[in-house]
Amino acid sequence: MNKNSRVKAVISLDAVEQNFREMRKNIAEDTKMIAVVKADAYGHGAVPIAHLIEGYDYIWGFAAATAEEAVHLRENGVTKPILILGIVFEEYYFLFVLIKEGFIMNNKHESIKKLLKVIGPIILVVGIVLFITTIINMTSMSSDTFGMTVFTGFGGVACIGIGSICTSVGYGREIAKYGVDEYGPVAKDVHKDYIRPMMKETVKDIKDVIHGDDKVIVCPSCGASNQEGSKFCDQCGKALVKTCPSCSEVISEDALYCPKCGTRL
Repeated sequence: MNKNSRVKAVISLDAVEQNFREMRKNIAEDTKMIAVVKADAYGHGAVPIAHLIEGYDYIWGFAAATAEEAVHLRENGVTKPILILGIVFEEYYFLFVLIKEGFIMNNKHESIKKLLKVIGPIILVVGIVLFITTIINMTSMSSDTFGMTVFTGFGGVACIGIGSICTSVGYGREIAKYGVDEYGPVAKDVHKDYIRPMMKETVKDIKDVIHGDDKVIVCPSCGASNQEGSKFCDQCGKALVKTCPSCSEVISEDALYCPKCGTRL
């Protein structure tokens, strides 16, 4: 907490735990709860409270107001489902996939990530140096140095692979956020310009197959299909719609008076 703040709240997690025990008494045995921890658990501390109650079997998961709050909980080791109450924009989809698949680790692994950020590039550079040295030595390789040259080459390749993996894991969050910033707008445009129209067209086609084409008028006399806007059946010649005998206004089948001229039907 900022020491310059004019208000300081001291939260008792024991009291919070007691409140949850009392709430548990008022719900059915097989009913589960969703703990709303938006706005930093209303100032009580979302992460500490989430860690406090996550192990309770009657806690289904948590609710957050924004995608940022959900990401903050995940980065701090909260593993139960998180319901986002607000809208989630497309640029967060890629980040959520990375979190779900475990490419972005929580704060429990921060010390490991810091270590990997250091040793990963070092191992990678060592591997590159060994590999380049092997290529140079191959030009003047003799039978005496053949074994060492091959060993150095394989060692260089192994170090390059291990260093690349360690560096990728260590900088996973930075890589993921770069991907969101770089490809998020593109994904949003693709969804807006291509995927969404395609989905709407597909839904329309499915609807037409299930319910029939709404643009076709079926003749009540012979059952023939007629194009939208037709007033008379092109098979039997009878009227497809009911019209007023005075003004020829199209009216509903159960109308008693014409809504345009008032003629009794």
